[in-house]
Amino acid sequence: EDIIEIEVRQSKKVVEETRSVYFDGDRSVKLENGDKIRDFLGEYIQKTASADRAAVEERVADGEERSAIINSYTDDSAFEKWYEGFSTGLDMAAGK
Repeated sequence: EDIIEIEVRQSKKVVEETRSVYFDGDRSVKLENGDKIRDFLGEYIQKTASADRAAVEERVADGEERSAIINSYTDDSAFEKWYEGFSTGLDMAAGK
C-alpha cells in the first residue's frame, strides 16, 4: 500500500471526526473562521502527503526498503506526530 493511500485514509478518518463536531447531521453549522478551517483541512492533507511522499522516495533512492519506510509512517508514533500538527493547525485556523 502506498504511503499516500495510507495518509489519505487516516486523514479522511480525522476529517470525518472533525465534521461530526462541526456539522449537525446533513445541515452545515456556520462557524466563525469556517473558511480558514476548510482551507486548512485541504492544504494540510495535501502538503503533508506531498512532503511525506518526497521523503519516502528520497529514502528509497538511498537504498532503504519501501515497506520499512512505510511502516515508519504508519505506526502510532507517526500518527501522534501527524495528529499533533493537524490539531495545532486546526486550532490556529479556528482562531483558538
